[in-house]
Parts: sequence; structure tokens; C-alpha cells
Amino acid sequence: MKKVKLSLLLVLIIGMNVFSIQKANALELEIKVNALTIKNDSLFAATSDGVWVSPSKQGNDWVAFGLQGQEVKLLNFKVKRLAIVATTDNYRPLYEYVGGTWVQNLNLPSSVPIYGGYNFEQIEYSDPNSLSIVIPTGNISSTSGILYKSLDGGATFSTVTVGKIAMGINAFDGDDQFYFPNSNQILYSPTMDMNQSSFYYSSNKGDTFARFANSYSIATGTPANFIFKLVSVNNPGHTYHFLGGIKDIVRLDSLGFAKTTSSVIPWNNLENWKSFLTRPLPMTDQATSLTAFKNSNFKKMMQTIDNKLYLLADTAVYVSNDEGETYSQILAVESDTVLSSFVVVGDMMKIGHTYGIINYDLDPTSSIIKQFETADVKADVKVFASNNGINVSCKGKFSVSVYSVTGQLLTTVQNLEENAFIPYKSAHKLLIIKVENENFTKVIKVSNI
Repeated sequence: MKKVKLSLLLVLIIGMNVFSIQKANALELEIKVNALTIKNDSLFAATSDGVWVSPSKQGNDWVAFGLQGQEVKLLNFKVKRLAIVATTDNYRPLYEYVGGTWVQNLNLPSSVPIYGGYNFEQIEYSDPNSLSIVIPTGNISSTSGILYKSLDGGATFSTVTVGKIAMGINAFDGDDQFYFPNSNQILYSPTMDMNQSSFYYSSNKGDTFARFANSYSIATGTPANFIFKLVSVNNPGHTYHFLGGIKDIVRLDSLGFAKTTSSVIPWNNLENWKSFLTRPLPMTDQATSLTAFKNSNFKKMMQTIDNKLYLLADTAVYVSNDEGETYSQILAVESDTVLSSFVVVGDMMKIGHTYGIINYDLDPTSSIIKQFETADVKADVKVFASNNGINVSCKGKFSVSVYSVTGQLLTTVQNLEENAFIPYKSAHKLLIIKVENENFTKVIKVSNI
């Protein structure tokens, strides 16, 4: 198969500073990446030139995976391998990967355009031959929004009309319902800052959809285009849902109490949703309110194993360490670059964008340590730190350099021998200690207790 080198832009993250991303070198092949997904330990990219796969997940061994010459907008590999391709007149045909090739699903009607869209979903149920596929169109006719549904795995499609417009739909592991937020305003319309109208769900495999509460208004900004569910670690019994849109991020707390018994009821109980506490979150980058930027276009979220919550916008990435209460900006791109999707591979976040993929190191200490380890690392060295200083045990003469986890040199001491104590106080909770002489270099990450 033909090989390709996606435009890889390596970003060094130092603390929470912002780095501008330059375009890829002109000698590299520039490919617009619209979506990323992981399946069977391989990384897949939907691009302006078809689907590509990195079998190693590392992104250094890309090979073509079909639909080359076409722009693939969305991927969903949860059950079947499905892709949505961009064509003229906003029509988005559906393709399925069958027997080593992509085949267009001609059962999805081509008469109604699909405007944009951030994701589509499929859920496999326990009963045989039951696979539901739901595709939001972003299309609104008078007062009704339009979805396409298939209850038989794509063998047939029909429309579902809902009260308002839908740009994205979600399904969660361990939950057999579809969910989507909606807006009463068309994307980028002059009135798009008006309130969104409600939150829809389907408990019958996507056949019909209902609102959780008729009078329920979510927030300003339009339209909500993703849902992310987080079961709280800090507040047991709470489940948060996050809705994204052009202007705001909204966190909804679904912890509720039954009216008669005052006992906690399940998060997806209809009565519980009526007791939601909704609020647009004050997202700030230092002194600047992010809600002032209407085109931030918040569109995807993910949670890493250390319970950090990452948020993807068109031109920036944010992180929350407190389950979505507050956010910090950790990455920004130039105005001609649009971020589209992200996944995590080991300690690396891979972010698709207009010109390729950005590699974002979630553990900057690993790259710093690799950078410093240039010689034999088998030397018998012991290091520990305290509030008063650093103790180093090593045979022979050596020097010690102390770095922050971002690679900043804090102090260096030369001509040490055997057991050495270095008086040093630091506000950093983690330190990188480099011990070296003419024969070896040893790097150790320690906690500054």
C-alpha cells in the first residue's frame, strides 16, 4: 500500500503556557485531519484524502485505508466501521468497511443534505441482529429537526423528526440510550446566542426521541454539539454531563432526590433530570473570559486515567483538574488552523487539525528525562528530596543538576563525592535530578516532600 507521512507537529508543553503552532514544512505532505479514532490497537484518521491507519498507534507508520481522493468527515468504529464522506450540496454519504473495502450504504437517502455535524452513533443491543445507527443532520425545517435512524444495522433508514436542530449525538458505555442537546437556532445564525431549548434522549433504540423536561432551557450559545458524561470521583453519587457549543460549556449535575422518599435516584431517571442544576461555566484564561469569543466552538471532551478533563475547541485545548469547575488553556493554534479531534496514545495526546496532527506530551517529564539520559544509566545512584534539600548517594566524584519538570535548570553543584547533601528549598512538588560524571549520566524524578 502507498505510504504517507502525515504532517506531525511536535509541541513542547511547559507548565500551562501557550504555544503557537506553525504550519508544517512545505516538504511534508499536508493532509487535513477531520477525525481520529482507535480500534483494535490501531490509530485511524479521517482526512481530506480518505482514511489512513497507523498500525502502531504512534503515527510514524501511516498507510492508506481506503476512500483516497475523497474527504472523510467523520468516523465511528464502535461496532461496524463506518465513515461519512463530504460531497457537493452538503450531502454526506455513509460508507461501511466490508471485506477489505469501503462500500457506500445506498439505503441512506441522498435527497436531504446533512449540514455539518460533529459525530454520529451506533449501539449494538443484546438481542440478535439489533444494531441502531443514528445520524444527526444539522438540518431544520420550520420548527422540526431531522435525524436519520436505522434500527437494523443500516439495512434501512428513515427520518426522525425532533423539536429542534441536532448537530451531534452520543451514546455511553453501559447505557443503551441515545442522547443529544439541541438548539432552537440554526448554526451561525444572527440569533444563535438565544437559549437552547432542551435535551433529548431515546430509550427505544433511536426509534423515537423525547425531551427530558418541556420547560427546560440549557444555556446561551448555540447549538450544543456534544455530550460528555463524567461520574464524579470528588462527589460520589454525582454524574455530570457537559454540553458544548459555539459560545459556552455547560455542566449539568444529575444528582437528584425522589420527591416522596428523599433518597438518591439514578442519574438517568426522568424525575432526576428535572432537578438538574445548569450553569454556563466561567472559563477563563488568566484575565480573559473565553465566553467573549463566539467562535471558540467547543466540541469534544475526554477524561484521562489521572481524572483530568480535556476540552477541545476550534483553536485551543483546555484542561480541568476539578471535574469541569475551572479550566486552563494549555495549547493554542494560529487562526488559520482548526483543531478537529483528539485521542490519547500512552502519554501522548494526538490532535487532528487543518494541516496534520499535533503530538501533545501529557507527561513532559518523560521527554525531559530522555533528553538528559545520554550515557550509561546503570550507575548505582540513590536520590531523595526533602523540604530542606537533596540527598545523593553515589560512588566516586560527580555533579548534580536540579531541574523542574518543565526542564528549567534550578541549580547545579560540582565536585561532590560519596554521600552528599545539597541544601535547597523549592516550591516545585516534582524535581528532576541529573547526576553525572565522566563515565555516566543518571536522571531520577523525585517528589519534593
